[in-house]
Amino acid sequence: GFITDSIGLCMSYDDVIDFGSYLDVTALPGGDFAVTDILPNTLIGTINPNSYEYNGGCGTLQVIYFFPDDCVATSDTLYINIEERPDVGGWDLPNEVCYGDPVLTISYSGQPEVCGNPGVFSGDGITDTGTGAIAFFDPAAAGEGTHTIQYEIGNPNTGCYATFFGEVLVKASGSPAFTLPSTACANEVVELALNSYNSSIDTVVSLVPPTADGISEVFWTGGDGLNAVVTDLGNGRATFVGYVSGTYTVCVLTGEVGCIAYECHQITVDNVPPVMNCAPLVRSVGNDPGLCTFTMPGTGFDVTATDNCVPPNGVSSLVLHHNYPV
Repeated sequence: GFITDSIGLCMSYDDVIDFGSYLDVTALPGGDFAVTDILPNTLIGTINPNSYEYNGGCGTLQVIYFFPDDCVATSDTLYINIEERPDVGGWDLPNEVCYGDPVLTISYSGQPEVCGNPGVFSGDGITDTGTGAIAFFDPAAAGEGTHTIQYEIGNPNTGCYATFFGEVLVKASGSPAFTLPSTACANEVVELALNSYNSSIDTVVSLVPPTADGISEVFWTGGDGLNAVVTDLGNGRATFVGYVSGTYTVCVLTGEVGCIAYECHQITVDNVPPVMNCAPLVRSVGNDPGLCTFTMPGTGFDVTATDNCVPPNGVSSLVLHHNYPV
């Protein structure tokens, strides 16, 4: 008879099963083989007197070895469980993407399913569609860094399967939009920050997960380095201080090489208001009804007072107007 009751085979197109190779060495020669497909199955093949030529699908063959001319029928039965070996293809997975890129479609070029079981995509940022042919990769969901994507098709429990891996690097990227006041006083510290941050470019602990490399990919520049200075704080934030009146440009760059974006704005630094050297609070002035105003010299500005032209010999009420350039 046969050397075993059942065997499992992982087969490719045009493979041939030789039934005689499974007979025990003690089996009598000269017997016949009767082959039957056990339903349901998806097997495609050609049954020959002593062999089976495989052309795809999965299922079970029942092979009976017997001697039709024996007075007493003797036989032995072998069950051959056949699985189709996956035809490994490829995919269009890019090597690098930006964190802010839209969701990518990954298409598998090989046989998308085996015996009704589709291949499976897996990995960070992966959404498997259940078709074996298409999956989606979301760079933002995966996060900054290198990610391994896997595709598996077949039956890993029997070893009749194929798997392969690919890597995709998600680079930091983010919107460079920021708001800058149009004017500032000299020596005034203006804090600089983006309108929004994401975890690929920022290092603040409130973002989960924080930037994978621990580095802020936000770079501030501007001013002229002497009359106006931008100080990058290294954490995605910065400050601007103008010392001399004028108009200066402040710029920010976000992201890594290949994913860089930038934006610039201008800010005007105004003169410092002069230091007021005020005269004494009390001034005497004649109550001449014809004298309604007088001017007191100041430093950088003049002080104008009025006695409101009260009647003669009345008490004057003075209102001081401090007028100075800004």
